[in-house]
Amino acid sequence: MRGLPQVDHWWTGKLSSNQSKLSNPPPCSICAETRGLAEHLIEVALAADYLGNTSNYKSELGVAKVKTETIGDWLRLAAQLEKVEVNTWKFESSDAGLYCGTVADNIDAHAEHYTTHATALTRFMFVCNGLEEAYRFIDHLYGPLSARKGVAKGKLKKASSLRAVALLDDLFERKGGRQRRLGTLSTTAATSSGSSIDTELNIAPLWAESTLAQRAD
Repeated sequence: MRGLPQVDHWWTGKLSSNQSKLSNPPPCSICAETRGLAEHLIEVALAADYLGNTSNYKSELGVAKVKTETIGDWLRLAAQLEKVEVNTWKFESSDAGLYCGTVADNIDAHAEHYTTHATALTRFMFVCNGLEEAYRFIDHLYGPLSARKGVAKGKLKKASSLRAVALLDDLFERKGGRQRRLGTLSTTAATSSGSSIDTELNIAPLWAESTLAQRAD
């Protein structure tokens, strides 16, 4: 498959030296002191379930209700995921048992390789779906924000992810938090497991503001 590490010695399944290895690099000193990704995901999922809040999301397709429980459901799936297994023997011929050891080892190596990628990509999609729901949950706060800041009509953000970025930037300014710009949350979520959780936790204060705004309406 294009874009995935290639096997240097097909009979041993070893990766060539110019390709990235499947094993994760050693964590930095900060990440080393934190718990695993699954633990962080389940904590945010439980918090979303506990909130039990709903929000109206308006789009060109109409109005939809977004629930924090839905955000939690996606993150729980990501936390509970153990393995997505790829069986590279599945469509081999019926006489595959007669293959020499080197060919069999190569097929086994591919199975392990693609299973590792399939598992990581599936977990990533679950987290992204949770983020998309979080974007929609706080989206209605962007209208009042843009009005307060006098944003010109032609410069209004269209995508819910970019609106979420604007809301987070405003939150950091008002709360005196970190003054770093996140860029698009979709990109932040894709950088690393730490970034995805960090983004999700930063949205949490906006969940509360969103709920209060809904009740005020």
